[in-house]
Amino acid sequence: MAVVLSQRGTHLVMTKRVQVYDPFALLQIRVPNPPLPVSWGKVIQPYKPVLEEDLKPREHSVYVEEKDMLNADLTRLGKKFMAVLIDPPYLGHFSADCPGARGVTVKDLEKLNLPKICPIGFIFIWVDKALLSDVVYLMEKLNYAYVENLTYVMLLPNNSMHCGDSPYLPLSHRTLLIFRCKVLEGKSIELRHQRSPDVVMDVMVSSEDGKRLKQPEAVYKAIETLLPKGYDGTCNGQFLELWAEKEYTRPGWTTVHQKS
Repeated sequence: MAVVLSQRGTHLVMTKRVQVYDPFALLQIRVPNPPLPVSWGKVIQPYKPVLEEDLKPREHSVYVEEKDMLNADLTRLGKKFMAVLIDPPYLGHFSADCPGARGVTVKDLEKLNLPKICPIGFIFIWVDKALLSDVVYLMEKLNYAYVENLTYVMLLPNNSMHCGDSPYLPLSHRTLLIFRCKVLEGKSIELRHQRSPDVVMDVMVSSEDGKRLKQPEAVYKAIETLLPKGYDGTCNGQFLELWAEKEYTRPGWTTVHQKS
């Protein structure tokens, strides 16, 4: 019950009808007779087997394999990357639990020498929720400021949410943190603001070797849209991906895969 003042200056007593919800009550769902509307379905692409020509390097792309990512000399690949996408196999979390994967700690990421390969650009790094604060502190130490984040909600083939094992709460999503180098030269980079959502809901797809998850296509598109000068379609671009999927190539990208 509430007392409000009307435009005429009179007081009105108003009551709000409260609906009681019974969690044990039967829920009735009415489904129309077939055929069901097409709008009710989710359009998917037909299955297409991976052919040998699909694994060939794409034009304007660079693919490299490293035995040890942390101790590799990444500066030989370039020193002016505009964006670096990192998907580390964290030790004891998520992908590092897969057979054959060698996990890394947050402190180990310092060995990548990110300021030398991306001195004025952006760092996009996947983080499990238990390591969020550790990664933010590390990037602050490396002179990168937090900008934004993108959330990847992992779905199963039946369109239900994935609930993986985790030391704290069930693991149903991953977070892509976005950092920008805190230097004046970085402000000269042209940014194209986009109206795309910062939450991606997509089915989990494993890599060909079954040891990692593939990056959602929306992540690559978001980076390429945000940084239109990173690849002009005429030469190798200024995008770098570390711990990339085996034999994965993309125009404008340098992808580095760590051998098992």
